[in-house]
Amino acid sequence: MNRLWFRLFLSFGLVTGLIIMLVAFLMSNAIETNFGNFLNTSNSVRFGSDFLDQLEAFYSEKASWEDVDALFSTHQSTGGSGSGSNRQGGGQGGGQGAQIFISDIRGDIVYATQPDWIGINMSDIGDHRSVELFQGNQLIGYLGEQTPGTIALNQAEAQFLQDTTNGLLLATLGSAIIAFTLAILLTRSLTQPLTNLAQHVGQMTTSDLGQVIHANGTLEIAQLSTAFNNLSLRLAEEQKRRQQMTADIAHELRTPLTVMRGHMEAMMDGIYPLDVQHIAVAYDQTLHLARLVEDMRLLTKAESGQLSLDKTVTQPGDLMTRAAQRFQPLAEDADVQLEVDVETHMPDLKIDVNRIQQALDNLISNALRHTNPGGTVTLSAKTDTAQAVILRVHNTGKPLSATELDMIFDRFWRADEARKRDAGGTGLGLAITKSIVELHQGHVVALSTGDGTAFEIRLPV
Repeated sequence: MNRLWFRLFLSFGLVTGLIIMLVAFLMSNAIETNFGNFLNTSNSVRFGSDFLDQLEAFYSEKASWEDVDALFSTHQSTGGSGSGSNRQGGGQGGGQGAQIFISDIRGDIVYATQPDWIGINMSDIGDHRSVELFQGNQLIGYLGEQTPGTIALNQAEAQFLQDTTNGLLLATLGSAIIAFTLAILLTRSLTQPLTNLAQHVGQMTTSDLGQVIHANGTLEIAQLSTAFNNLSLRLAEEQKRRQQMTADIAHELRTPLTVMRGHMEAMMDGIYPLDVQHIAVAYDQTLHLARLVEDMRLLTKAESGQLSLDKTVTQPGDLMTRAAQRFQPLAEDADVQLEVDVETHMPDLKIDVNRIQQALDNLISNALRHTNPGGTVTLSAKTDTAQAVILRVHNTGKPLSATELDMIFDRFWRADEARKRDAGGTGLGLAITKSIVELHQGHVVALSTGDGTAFEIRLPV
């Protein structure tokens, strides 16, 4: 299956399985080794460490097990401790007690209290207990014993090992089941948010924008979900604005065209006389259409970075002073006081003077339209501490809300109370201003002050 959760599950399962098998193998080997050491030590105690030392010394001296029966006879006659001291088993005639034997390193019996065993391998005599004999670190043979209880004892030892092994297998199997179950739950919990995200992305491809998913899961997945939500909401907002822009463009074009058509039809039908006054109305609408088309062309070029700039060095104060002179007559007609506040000794700016003047003209004309009679529009310029110059246009009046400030530079956007087209302008002036300023590596913001609204253009020195 080409699914992420399945691949993660296989990876986790493989690693977990290998670890469990390795631990089980090491534990089984350790149990078997330690139990063997325990049996060897136990057998050594049963036979008597002194007697074992005597056997090993005997072999070191003789280099063979020949005549070792004499050592057994001496050991029994002196009443030595251990199994060899009191288990005769009938001597040469055999018996029903303990049977003692010695074998070489191959397991072939070289001495036994049961004469029939001599020459055969100790594995062929049935259940017995034995202990290794060493000369230094070299194995030289085995000392063994067979008693009536050996079979039962060996069976108990074998049963202990079998029970231990079975318990280890059950623990391994249980651990594997738990590990694989947790692996499935973990992989599904990790991949489920990604699955949900993929489903929402698929829904977005069908133009179902604005999808929002819960930002849960790990930190990385939560960050991815948050980024998706921001993108989805942004796309939905852009789609809404694009639809609004299309409707606004259609409205902006339809209004002057409707006026022109109405006047033309009225003059053709004889309702209006064919004079300069009524022709001028239609002419004004053609001028409005021309400005609208030109503004749209300029904005498109500015936003695509194709608007060329002819930069020259100029003083910020001169820009604001000339702008005030251009708009002084309009301010007087609107009964608005136009003031200029410019710092002295400001650094020069290298800008396209005509484009920056165009941006300032848009801001000033917008300020005059939204300033009530008796109000004030202030043009100021100052040096910012961040090695930049701030050109500011402030007008008194009703401050804009935070939502209006966020949308004020959008195409064709107007405040609700100024949505009427007869308020003047094409609705593109502030959007053009923003694009022109950004072409100069600057930044323009709208601020709501206590007594009105301010626009600040920040240009680098």
